[in-house]
Amino acid sequence: VIDGGAGTYLCSGTAGVDTTQTLSGAPLTVTTSSGFGITTATGSALVLTSMGGLSFTDNNSSAITGAARRVDARRPVPAGLDTPDRPGRRAGGTGR
Repeated sequence: VIDGGAGTYLCSGTAGVDTTQTLSGAPLTVTTSSGFGITTATGSALVLTSMGGLSFTDNNSSAITGAARRVDARRPVPAGLDTPDRPGRRAGGTGR
């Protein structure tokens, strides 16, 4: 993964024995290059986190394989907005 600065990432390289790539930014923009692939034996292949908008573009039909998920996109819930019955979720919403 190449960090283009300011929450912009280009995923490149072929799949192998990979580890989860966790990317964040506000906003977050992630694209894939031709030939990109990722395979993880545990967790998700890509974990994308942003509080200010998120864009994931794969125009290359990349080989993305994660043990749990291929792409896990998240929007963290600000402190104080969790509900007692659903920690990590915003009241009236899903939190993700």
